[in-house]
Amino acid sequence: MPLPLPRGRFRLLVLIPLSLFALYLLSARSGASFRPFGISSPYWLSDGGLEGHEDLIGPVDALEDELDLPSLGHSPDASSGTGGGGWEATPSEPVQPIEITHPGLRARLHTLLARPVLSAPAALVYNTQSCPLNVHDKLVNPDQLKGQRDWWADVSEADVRARREGIVRWLEGLEKGGVDVVAPELGYGEQRRGIVMTAGNKDTLQRAVTSIKLLRGYYLSPLPIELFSFPGELPANELAELQALRVTHRVLTNQQKVQGAWKNFHIKALSVLLSEFDEVLYLDSDVLCLREPSYLFEDEAFRAKGAAFWTDINKDHPENPIWRLLGRTCDPTEWEVDSGAFLISKSGNGGLNLAALHVAAHMQAEHEFWFRISGGDKDTFRYAFWALGLEYVSAPRWMSILGYNEDRDGSGRFCGLSMVHYDLSHPPSTLPSTPPSPLFVHANLVKHSASLSPPQKAFSVLKRPSPDSPASSPLLDRAHYYVYNGRFGGMCLDLELLPAPHTEVGGEEWDEYGPGEEDDGLGGGGGAGKLEIVLEEWNRVEDGIYASFAGVWADEGGKVGGW
Repeated sequence: MPLPLPRGRFRLLVLIPLSLFALYLLSARSGASFRPFGISSPYWLSDGGLEGHEDLIGPVDALEDELDLPSLGHSPDASSGTGGGGWEATPSEPVQPIEITHPGLRARLHTLLARPVLSAPAALVYNTQSCPLNVHDKLVNPDQLKGQRDWWADVSEADVRARREGIVRWLEGLEKGGVDVVAPELGYGEQRRGIVMTAGNKDTLQRAVTSIKLLRGYYLSPLPIELFSFPGELPANELAELQALRVTHRVLTNQQKVQGAWKNFHIKALSVLLSEFDEVLYLDSDVLCLREPSYLFEDEAFRAKGAAFWTDINKDHPENPIWRLLGRTCDPTEWEVDSGAFLISKSGNGGLNLAALHVAAHMQAEHEFWFRISGGDKDTFRYAFWALGLEYVSAPRWMSILGYNEDRDGSGRFCGLSMVHYDLSHPPSTLPSTPPSPLFVHANLVKHSASLSPPQKAFSVLKRPSPDSPASSPLLDRAHYYVYNGRFGGMCLDLELLPAPHTEVGGEEWDEYGPGEEDDGLGGGGGAGKLEIVLEEWNRVEDGIYASFAGVWADEGGKVGGW
């Protein structure tokens, strides 16, 4: 029998049905004056910026008037990707009073409302200086760009103001209803730390059970685990195994699945918010740990920031309205987030991480708008931190892909079925130069694949770029992960190297090796190292310590295909 939600959090569920807040479409107001950073001259005629795309920005003279180019400044934190960077702005009108008790959160919300509001063409001028279209057209999810590009351009200045106001009003409404929007102290919650998962049908539950069996039976993890679902999703006879694995099942009462949706992503932030834990390791049902994860909560990088995310394969496009919505310019070092696994402390950043989770929940509730920007729930967490100007840590080593070489047709073509994410720090008792070890296998295409025999074959070959650290290196913009349809059904992920664009990226000239003017004798321009693709047998990675993983996964119920 599922346990009821904690009484102290019941109000939250009452206050967050999907229709709680309508859009706050405000009367158009005069735009704030602003000083965009890092621009010394119009960029749309520069090599690699908007060249060939002049139709996107309209008449140059009109833009020069809107941009006020002679008055420019720089925000030193804006390019970090982990803080509250963006345009420096001096509001030209009073900001509506914000009824939030916590002065720090109130100040951050004032900053959000005071950030400049730009039209799509005006913002594109700035965004393409740091993120040229000839580079970032290849880094975005192609389906997202094709499907949303026109819609992105239609997001107006009034929409930007309304969405910012919507974030503020959401938090105000929660606080008025008696819900904590800022965590009061370290250890907020009934228990200090634990794992949160979600499951929505029989197949999802089976994947979650396999993942939990690895944690409990193979790694002997003592961490408490909570699994959330919508009402009526998981029948009682399917839950007995969860109880045997010491998993607490919680039902999101007053919440319903969105009928007809491919996935119900909006459950994720609510599950983390309503969990009993302050410090949460969230895992999708198809994320498999490669070791017992308790030590992550003591990682120095996580303890310093209170939140850690792992990267995905794409970057936010310079035309994506997220930059305008949150008052930032395009950051070429930022990858999108794979929210299949993330680590967060609600009391982190002085308790403001809890507010960020509420903002993410708001974005997920308003999914008809925000998911067209984020591509599902995944980047709403990162966007929420941006909205409040909060810091987080990104895993320093970029992801790899794990799969097999197709031999049924004699092609030997690589078919990646999983993403491999790496630890936040180098292994203990090793030199700082030692790369972080594999930590998670996100088997996100295994469920979509045609059957394999034996199923362990799905975890045979690791494919990655080299070097793959730091993940923020512009050299990795040439490492292109892409999806293709498998010869025998399902989808596959593969990796190719793109030609280096001979253009300026972020003020650096690219050559055949990446950023830098010439080969430095080490095989890379500017000391970055020449980029190449590496294939490794999974059972030999790090002297074979993961060789038993695929067999244990299969023994615990793992299978290829099924959904």
